[in-house]
Amino acid sequence: MARRPGTDPTAGDDPLPVKLANTVGWRFDPARRVERLPAGDALLAWAGGVGLLSAAEARAVAAAGRTSLDAEAARVRDLREAAYAALDAHAAGQPPPAAALAGVRDAVVDAMAHAAPSADLPLTWVVAADDERVVARRLALGVAELLASPDLSRVGRCANEPCGWLFLDRTRSRTRVWCSSAGCGNRERAKRHYRRQHQGP
Repeated sequence: MARRPGTDPTAGDDPLPVKLANTVGWRFDPARRVERLPAGDALLAWAGGVGLLSAAEARAVAAAGRTSLDAEAARVRDLREAAYAALDAHAAGQPPPAAALAGVRDAVVDAMAHAAPSADLPLTWVVAADDERVVARRLALGVAELLASPDLSRVGRCANEPCGWLFLDRTRSRTRVWCSSAGCGNRERAKRHYRRQHQGP
């Protein structure tokens, strides 16, 4: 059974680059920080969970062996951190760090060099399933698409500071503040209730 958004980085309807950014749990709380892509096997499980790889594609990628998979996980983590820095800065109304854009650029240039155009329009770029770096390259193309999309203006960061998760605000009023109302939203409401109940006279 899928866990609810706010507890599972594969859940919900956020675009793939946002789900990638959220593979770090409690990003700004060192005591609780969780790395969900520590190695190749975790990367494969996540990629299958978000629909980036089919089951057959995941088996083919796994056949490359642990060393290759772990190297791919490291490349994905590098892309994730560059994409997060760019998206988070934009959400805060700040220009993206030059190093973040450089990291994204390098990953996208590499992906485009190994992608083929789709057979139909609208034009998309496709990384073949037998590409040895299919996961990182497909993710790089997804990051490039989001960074050039009108949806970029809807990217926000959870108001629970230690959380650090990003989200795509699909509300008409653009007033979403939590990664998940059931997750951080409930936690913050519980904190406020506790403070009210325990205030002095």
